[in-house]
Amino acid sequence: MLDLEERDGVAVIHLRGHGHNRLDTALLRRLAAAMEYIGPTRPVVLTGHRRTFAIGAESTAEPALLTAQDAALTAVAEHQGPVVAALNGDALDTGFALAAAADVRLMDGGLIGTVASPRGFAPLSAVGRELVRTAFARCGASIPSGALAFTASEAEAAGFVQRPRRLAHLLDEAVQHARAGMGVPQRA
Repeated sequence: MLDLEERDGVAVIHLRGHGHNRLDTALLRRLAAAMEYIGPTRPVVLTGHRRTFAIGAESTAEPALLTAQDAALTAVAEHQGPVVAALNGDALDTGFALAAAADVRLMDGGLIGTVASPRGFAPLSAVGRELVRTAFARCGASIPSGALAFTASEAEAAGFVQRPRRLAHLLDEAVQHARAGMGVPQRA
């Protein structure tokens, strides 16, 4: 499920996936469609639900999932207007790639990176792998052969995320960043 709202001229996309906000095929397709609906230049804020920004789908690398990942991640990465990821919690696997596709990442807690479950790693598309590779390089790490996740403080120290000034107002601050379209660090 995905909710779309407007705040002060900024499109705010609330990701509400199954489980711990999993980016499954259906949610990724909705995200790509929402980005198209919003239009190419409008500021966008992406945020998750409860204490999770987004995590990868727990499934095999089926072609439909990988195609949906490529479409959604490309829609975010190539959006002409500012895109701010308001990381309200964990951003893992595909969620990490989605955060990396944004211009700015504000993170108030949780982990960001890749993890392994008893079923293995969540599948990542070609676009997702490139976003993750670039993000790890920006954090001074090579792509790990295993799991590698950073706390919010570690990701901030590496220059990959910013910490909000007032944690209780993460979404409001993200909207302000998007509205300002301020000179921000380049995409990961």
